Amino acid sequence: MKHLFTKTMQKSTIIILAVIVLTALLSIGVIAYVANENNAQKILQSNDMKIESSYSIDNFAKLNNGEFNSKSDAKKYENMISMLESFNLSDKDFHRVLFEFEYLSITYAPTPEEQAYLLDLIAEHKEPLTIFNIYSFWTDTNEELGIIEQVFNLRNNYSGLDFWIEDAFNEVTENKWGVLSVDDIDEYVSKGLSYDDIVLANVLCRKGVLTIKEILDEILSGKTFSEVESEIDSHTNVSKGFRLDSRDINKYKNLKSDDILKGKSLARLTGENENYFYDKIQNNEDAENISFQVDMILTDLVSRNIAQIYEQYDIKKDIINAKEEEASR
Repeated sequence: MKHLFTKTMQKSTIIILAVIVLTALLSIGVIAYVANENNAQKILQSNDMKIESSYSIDNFAKLNNGEFNSKSDAKKYENMISMLESFNLSDKDFHRVLFEFEYLSITYAPTPEEQAYLLDLIAEHKEPLTIFNIYSFWTDTNEELGIIEQVFNLRNNYSGLDFWIEDAFNEVTENKWGVLSVDDIDEYVSKGLSYDDIVLANVLCRKGVLTIKEILDEILSGKTFSEVESEIDSHTNVSKGFRLDSRDINKYKNLKSDDILKGKSLARLTGENENYFYDKIQNNEDAENISFQVDMILTDLVSRNIAQIYEQYDIKKDIINAKEEEASR
């Protein structure tokens, strides 16, 4: 949705729309890796964390299988740790990068090819967090892996912009997913669509089948997002990104876009089928509470894994030093 805001619009309008879209995006985790600072703090506080939850790691097979295995996971970490140590990072930054790498490894499960590609980029450019952010966005697209470096190379063109990764993707792909101006957004809202509808269409258009306008026009014609997504998935091989199980399309036709987005985010984090969460939401279970509990479970898992990684590789970084460094800033 590049250039939601045009230069000719008044500053107040830009701020209002930015807040609306940014809030929606943050709520579903589409730009979760942009919030690296928040995730970084979790590992610094992990030793004091206590989880009181109606869910546990046993509820989610993906997370239950995400425990660090010193034999099967060894290769994945050797090169990363060696590189990070060569970068002479502070304890705090070392923790942050390793936390994000483990978080990404669990939630996105990069293939060996993808892992090797990311490590090569990090070794060359020494900006791991930026590369992780681009990778997480890429997983919702139908583009080749090599586009990640193309987007990375445009980062300075969009310095300071919240949605620079999407802007850069649009530039590289020549806006083939479609773009919306402020007038376009106003028109769709005037026809009865919500901002959540527009955000959801923005996610789905990245799969490279229908543009954002084509998706929104389908919704205006009377189709549900369940039906549109099923149609898109029948023409694409995107496997890492959000995906609806189409077996029960009619069952979920009355879900609001915001509920769909939350269900998708939870499905990605846990590896559960989206329908698992749609059922809970339809049964009036609070999606925000589920999200909070899943996030705590995942954070605890990542933190425990990293503790084992430090022991396995005899890493001399001190978590206490990292806490003290943060407290002094």
